[in-house]
Amino acid sequence: MRIEQLIFLREVAQTKSMSKAAANLYVTPQYISKAIKLLEEELGVKIFRRAKTGLYLTMHGENIYEKTLSILTQWEELSSNLIADKQDVGAPAGRYNIYVSHELRKLFSALTTGVLLRAPELELEIFEQDSLDIIKQIIHEQIHPDIFALTMEKGDLSLFDSLPKYYDVYTICEDTLHVIVSASHPLCQDPNNHAHGVNMKKLLPEQFGFCIGPQNRYNTITQLLAKHELKVNTRIIANTLEDIFDFTRKGACITITGGTATNLFIEDNLRALPMSEKISVVYRLFIHHKCADDAF
Repeated sequence: MRIEQLIFLREVAQTKSMSKAAANLYVTPQYISKAIKLLEEELGVKIFRRAKTGLYLTMHGENIYEKTLSILTQWEELSSNLIADKQDVGAPAGRYNIYVSHELRKLFSALTTGVLLRAPELELEIFEQDSLDIIKQIIHEQIHPDIFALTMEKGDLSLFDSLPKYYDVYTICEDTLHVIVSASHPLCQDPNNHAHGVNMKKLLPEQFGFCIGPQNRYNTITQLLAKHELKVNTRIIANTLEDIFDFTRKGACITITGGTATNLFIEDNLRALPMSEKISVVYRLFIHHKCADDAF
């Protein structure tokens, strides 16, 4: 059990929505969904139930929620005291440059805001670039970031080995893509798709509609699909998650989304079919040794 999971639980319980909670906390719905699922597995109970009007706590969930509020109140008081103690002995100062991929820009904006509140003498400059561009510039010593965060397809992870070794490396999240379709769609009628996953080649002749929300890593997923030659045959609809669910229910499109988000589609007429190619997106954070134990 992690404090992060309890924070997610509290936010979902209060907003009754995975997407709203994610927006408030500057993370993806998939990341929250995975964290809560792991918490449910650890505790052995179901915390939330889905209804047409949103997510609601189960009986077990109500009990866990009350305890969560108590734990977080104590934790926040302790954190405040520790921050105050640290400020008394001098908050960290200095200038740091941060490079982030497009998909992680919002997350880092939220994180840096929190850091600057407790250490106002810090100077943080964030540069937003494509992940591959960041890697190439570091390898060729064109940039020397103190911190950088990348969004990569799992097949490109070998590029990480080319990066300098004086960074501490953290995997923020790893997510496998799934195909979400209406139960009436022909893809759902083939039992092989449930057993072995949907093959990209099966999707090519479909001229299928593809839609993802702004929280669902639009750029990354479209790039992955292009690698599998889906670009020409794909009609892209970017909209809110609620609209996406509605489009999919009506059979107007197929949704491709992170595997950890599939429990958002618990509907009688929706099915989640895994991609047989095991496409995966990995988020990684790199912090230079010189600042790993300092400001960050």
